[in-house]
Amino acid sequence: MNPKEGFIMTKRQKVTSGQVAEMTTWLRRLTPQEYQQRRGLLRRATDPECELGPKLLWPFKDKRPLQWNWKGVEREGALCEGCINVTRLELVPFHNAGENCVPGAEMLSRAADAKAFPGCQGWGQHAAEQLLERAAELPQEWARDGGPMILFPDTILLGGGGDRGVACLVWRGGSWRLGWGWLDLGFGRDCRFVRLRK
Repeated sequence: MNPKEGFIMTKRQKVTSGQVAEMTTWLRRLTPQEYQQRRGLLRRATDPECELGPKLLWPFKDKRPLQWNWKGVEREGALCEGCINVTRLELVPFHNAGENCVPGAEMLSRAADAKAFPGCQGWGQHAAEQLLERAAELPQEWARDGGPMILFPDTILLGGGGDRGVACLVWRGGSWRLGWGWLDLGFGRDCRFVRLRK
C-alpha cells in the first residue's frame, strides 16, 4: 500500500485480517504530520455503526481509552526498538527558575528541543507501557507518593471531548500507573522528561 494513496472505507465494508495488518503497518510508516491528517480514519473506526472495530486500529496495549470512548490518536509516537536499559534511565526537569507550571504547548516544544534537552525525544506511550511492565526495575527513589510524574510526550491522545493528553507514569497508592496529562492544564514542577544516561 502506497502511504500517499491511503485507505478508503465505507461504514459497512468488511475487512480481512490481512487488510487490517496492512493498514496497521501503513499507519505506522506515516510521519506524525501524515498521521494527524489521517486520524479521521481512526475516528471513523470508533463509530459503533462501523464494522471495522476500534481495537483493530488502536496501537497500544492499554485499551482503557477505548472503553472511555476517547476519540483516538493524534500522534502515536515512536515504537520501542528492543528492551529499554532501565539502569540508564534518568529524569530530566524542564522548568525554568521561578516556573511552577509549564503550559502544554510549551512543554511539547521543550520536549522536542534536542539541543536543550538531548535524549528526551522519542519517548511515547509504547515506552511507558514497556516500563510499566517492568516497574519493579524502576529506581526505588522514584516510587513514592508525591514523587515524579514521568512524561512521555511523543504520544498525544484525544479525549472524549477532544482534549489532548500525553502519556505519563506516576506512583499512586503503592504502585506505578499509566495515565495521561492534559495539555490544556499545564505541567507542575513534579513533572519530568526521561532519557538514557550516556
